[in-house]
Amino acid sequence: MAVESDVRQLSSIGLYKLTQVSGAYISFKIIQGQIHTMGKINAYHHGSLRLALIQAAFQVVEKKGASTLSLRDLAQDLEVSRGAPYRHFPDKDALLAAVAVQGYGLLNDDLHVINAGSYSRYEITERLGHAFFSFAHMHPYLFQVMFDPLLLSKADEGTELGKAVEDIYTNIAELLGSSLTITDEIVKRKHLIAMWSALYGYAHLKNAHMLKPYMMSGLEQGEIEAAVIKAAFSFID
Repeated sequence: MAVESDVRQLSSIGLYKLTQVSGAYISFKIIQGQIHTMGKINAYHHGSLRLALIQAAFQVVEKKGASTLSLRDLAQDLEVSRGAPYRHFPDKDALLAAVAVQGYGLLNDDLHVINAGSYSRYEITERLGHAFFSFAHMHPYLFQVMFDPLLLSKADEGTELGKAVEDIYTNIAELLGSSLTITDEIVKRKHLIAMWSALYGYAHLKNAHMLKPYMMSGLEQGEIEAAVIKAAFSFID
């Protein structure tokens, strides 16, 4: 099936994206924050079991979380032998890394939407922060996999996950590029690390239910997020 490399349909009912996986494509539909595959992929019967496994694992992670994922169960669902998935993924973590790559691809798409607009430097930082928080809120299980310490410890340069993480960092740095008056690359990197720490830290605390009522008493959600975004991008003049 021939598809374009950057197909998306924005509408009031959902967002369609075709996300590339090792030269092939998996189709997703996002409705009210939930990702759904567009029909069952049977291509694994003629050599695309890897793609079918990623798609099926993606669905499991989105709905129930990584802890419920089982290669044996996926093999049964896809009607292949129990050993077949291991020809493509040596273990569960390898498959989860492929799922994380998909997550970073979807997050990158959201950032590209910001990049396509004409915004002031402050609007860019506000939209970037809210896009990150919105993604984490709508896809908590996927977000957890994307930032899993064990998976990221193996995301070396040259791996698919390593490239996906670097792409996100690079895209955000480029998105902020026109807003930065800082020319010293070392100083710029320090500020970007601080930005990541603030955005991810807040998203993680919120998803992990670590923001207790006594912490948030008298505060609106929007106020808190605005404060975090302001702190994260305090280096923007």
